[in-house]
Amino acid sequence: MDCPTTPPSLETATAIGERFAFFDVDETLVKFKSMFSFDAFWSWNAGPLASLIGGLRHRRFMSRMTRYVEHGRSREFINALYYSRFAGRSEEQTRSLVARWFEQMKAMPGGIYIPATLEILREHQRQGTAIVLVSGSFIELLAPIAEELAVDHILATRLEIVGGQYTGKILPPQMIGAGKAFAARALLAERRADASACWAYGDHVSDLPLLEEVGHPHIVSSDPLMKEMAEERGWGFIEPDIDPFDHHSGL
Repeated sequence: MDCPTTPPSLETATAIGERFAFFDVDETLVKFKSMFSFDAFWSWNAGPLASLIGGLRHRRFMSRMTRYVEHGRSREFINALYYSRFAGRSEEQTRSLVARWFEQMKAMPGGIYIPATLEILREHQRQGTAIVLVSGSFIELLAPIAEELAVDHILATRLEIVGGQYTGKILPPQMIGAGKAFAARALLAERRADASACWAYGDHVSDLPLLEEVGHPHIVSSDPLMKEMAEERGWGFIEPDIDPFDHHSGL
């Protein structure tokens, strides 16, 4: 199993200039899909009747999402549909629920992080590499993860807020596929960093545009097809050292 504890290219990268390591979050760094995990928590905890109808509401939503995936709808479509449900939600209440959600997730057996990826992130930090989370999840949801891991930057979905309430609209760029690459490229340009001396980690084909932006791309996956893709491209490959039944929530 390819499961390095040190980024393979770390010692060979240039020591001159700022270096960045970009990490996709869901199923790359954490064991679950954060958006859908939070939707379940929201459904059970938001509003006076949530405990009575929350489970049914979440199951119906996940059933719709599964059908869309089975019919080949893009991650961009699913991502936008997910956030359309935020229309009218209070930013203050959402942040409060995010804090409670994170505490609940941390208490789950086995922890929330994929050990192999977490160790690589920590090694990057020991070497002075700036850590960047890149995700389709919304910034408010990733904030407690970023704080706990002492992450330097978050490139994630930003939602429009008017009068303290979400409108259900995503502010550009949409942080899926090419949007991740655009955001990473903009950060590297702003900091005048050498992309060839930077790293990126992702688990899905939608992460390929991000991985292609840097000199040291790595795929994190248990999928043989993703491993084959990494081998064909000469990229690093990390197999998550977790039980396949250890996911807390997913699609």
